[in-house]
Amino acid sequence: LERKQTGMINPDGSGKVVIDTQMNVPAEMAAPGQKPDAAAMGKQMATAMMAKAQGVDAWKDVAIDVTADGKAHFVVTAYFPDISKVKIEAVPPMKWAKDDKGNYALTIVKEERPAKEPEKLTDEQVAEKVAKARSDYKENLAMAQMILNTLKIEMNYTLPGNVTESNIFSKGADGKSI
Repeated sequence: LERKQTGMINPDGSGKVVIDTQMNVPAEMAAPGQKPDAAAMGKQMATAMMAKAQGVDAWKDVAIDVTADGKAHFVVTAYFPDISKVKIEAVPPMKWAKDDKGNYALTIVKEERPAKEPEKLTDEQVAEKVAKARSDYKENLAMAQMILNTLKIEMNYTLPGNVTESNIFSKGADGKSI
């Protein structure tokens, strides 16, 4: 999986992000006796990303194709009114804030998940859940290895004003991007 995100954020936190994704298509995803369909996988991935997204007002410039080397490829542009409310599987959650001095901060935030009460299970139920988890693991192992072995994510965001400090991102040569 290779993904490049190029975004622009306005002073009010609105903006856009272009998500350009390429992915090998695993042979397991093909019908028996057939080659994997990279175009169909690209369409499926793009559609799923857009359907699950939150905080996006509009999608534009959706393009799905197959690269010369047979990878699924799609490009989508998401327009949002507030980066702090965007939830897209490809984009880490971010917070856009202005302090009392007029400085802005773009922060990648860790999603907090409330702790769940553990289920009260019988020994038989625990054994069933363990067996299912082992089966799911075996089914998903090839896909996970393929994705993680080739995972490459590049993120570039243009911000309003000059970047004065950056902890995770590298400051761009123009002084306005990270």
